Amino acid sequence: TGGTMLIGDSITEGWNWNPSHRELLPEDVINHGVGWDTTTGVIARFPQILPNRPERIFLMIGTNDISQGRSMAQMYEDFERLMSALREANPDAKIYVQSILPREADKRKKILAAQAFQRHIALSHGATYIDLTSDFAAKDGTLRADLTDDGLHLNLAGYRVWRAAIDPYLGP
Repeated sequence: TGGTMLIGDSITEGWNWNPSHRELLPEDVINHGVGWDTTTGVIARFPQILPNRPERIFLMIGTNDISQGRSMAQMYEDFERLMSALREANPDAKIYVQSILPREADKRKKILAAQAFQRHIALSHGATYIDLTSDFAAKDGTLRADLTDDGLHLNLAGYRVWRAAIDPYLGP
């Protein structure tokens, strides 16, 4: 009970990959990031996730849904189900939906479309939407090269930028 929970895919899980990444977060953080995870994967993991009673939930999910070619309609429906279940299980928690991070140029249109519906759904469930795009995007809309080693996952500089972006929401 209490503290902060992170929910997401390998980008979220990456906070734990290196001790210098992990040190950027408060000690009370529970990390439910799982490599290759999708929106439906998070829903499938609800038995592990929902019994926790965090004060704050930070969610970033969807990049792998896009990679797997899921339709926007499927992604919308699943994200709505995810947000409904999170809110129902955690009525008093502050929920923060973070935008899908930029990546390869050919994914840009789908990322922007998913960001738009995630923002809408987040706000409809009383969550705060945090658009990280301006912090992470290069001029061409891809992930800034100085924040990644592979164009998708973050390096230490990327985790520092992410931490600075969410710091105002982490609370005391």
